[in-house]
Parts: sequence; structure tokens; C-alpha cells
Amino acid sequence: MSTVYNLRPQTEHYGCMVDLLGRAGLINEAEEFVNNMPIETDAFVWGALLGACRIHGKVELAETVMMKLLKVEPERDGAYVLMSNIYSSANKWRNAVQLRRAMKEKNMTKTPGCSSIELEGVVHEFRKGDKSHKRSKHIYKLLDEIMSHVKDYGVLAHRSTFF
Repeated sequence: MSTVYNLRPQTEHYGCMVDLLGRAGLINEAEEFVNNMPIETDAFVWGALLGACRIHGKVELAETVMMKLLKVEPERDGAYVLMSNIYSSANKWRNAVQLRRAMKEKNMTKTPGCSSIELEGVVHEFRKGDKSHKRSKHIYKLLDEIMSHVKDYGVLAHRSTFF
């Protein structure tokens, strides 16, 4: 990236790489990648690794990642929710309940999911269920069409890993 495109990788690039490795099941490689990054690891990167742990049921690694993530962003509600879900998936109900209680004690509430895209220099942000965008009807129609195609190809067999 640096030599071919003369672009210095930013934390978002590293986070995306960790996400890709993790989704592909290459958890050890993702962890090694994080440990050898030439820049300081931030919440974006730790969050990507925590997400990979959820997908592949890596509870012990998730606990380690969670501790590191909380050092960077101690009030990040998404980390608590994700770790609670990891515990729940592993039938570690007591741990999941403890995290939810910790959130409640800190007056944390779950922030709705958010995605953003930059088009022609303008950043558009979308939240789950948000219909405030001026073209939301068109956007949701396109999403329905995409989901229809995805269902036709049987991609939704592991829906929880993608959405």
C-alpha cells in the first residue's frame, strides 16, 4: 500500500485487515497482526479482533482483548455488549449477566449500530432503523433487493456472523 499507492496505512486500514482475517477464521494471524502493528492499537482494531472472537467462539482470547479494549476506551458500550454476547453464546450466563450489570451500574445504554460511507466528499451516516436520510426509501428498497439476492444464494445460513 505504501510503495504502490504512496499511502500510509491508517488505523482504519489495520482494523479492516484484522476484521478480514478474523472473519476468514484466521484468528491467530489476526492476533499476530495486531501484536506486530507499527502503530498504536486503538479501539477500532481491538473491536475488530473482539468481533472475530465472537464469530469463532474464542472466549479466552476475547477476555484478553476485552481487557485491552477497556484500557483504550473504558466506557465503550459496544465492547460490553459484544463480550456479553460472547459469554452467552458459550453458555457462560453468569459472566454475561455480570457484564450487563456492570453496564447498568455505569449507566451505559446500548448505542444503535452505525455505518458510514463517503461519496463524492460527503460522509453519510446510517443507524439501525434510521429513516431520516432524504433517500431512505430508495436505500431500503435497494437493501431489500440485495437481501433477496443474498437469500437466493443461501448466504444467510450463518446470518448472525454477518449482521
